[in-house]
Amino acid sequence: MTVNYPRAVADDQQSFLELVAILAAVSGEGSAWANAVTPDSQLERDLRMESVELAALGDALRARYGARVDLEAFFAGLEIEELIELKVADVLAYLASRQTSEGSTGRTCR
Repeated sequence: MTVNYPRAVADDQQSFLELVAILAAVSGEGSAWANAVTPDSQLERDLRMESVELAALGDALRARYGARVDLEAFFAGLEIEELIELKVADVLAYLASRQTSEGSTGRTCR
């Protein structure tokens, strides 16, 4: 399953590294864990992120990118199978979609 969102941010190494740092911070994991994360890493299966960590991820992304990033609303629009299979690249693509759809806020996703 791949969520169909623009891939501009998903293809950007800096954005990927920034998201990995945020994922590591909210999960409490160290650099060895972060170094193993790839764009194809699934949040649930590979990264073992639980609902509390996903909520913290949503808060961290909102703090970083502004109110236009609403991970809870994004998750709510997915089927359960899509949530289970959600990859880091899908989150990056969502961030890109928020940049392109509401980029007039003065803040940009990197």
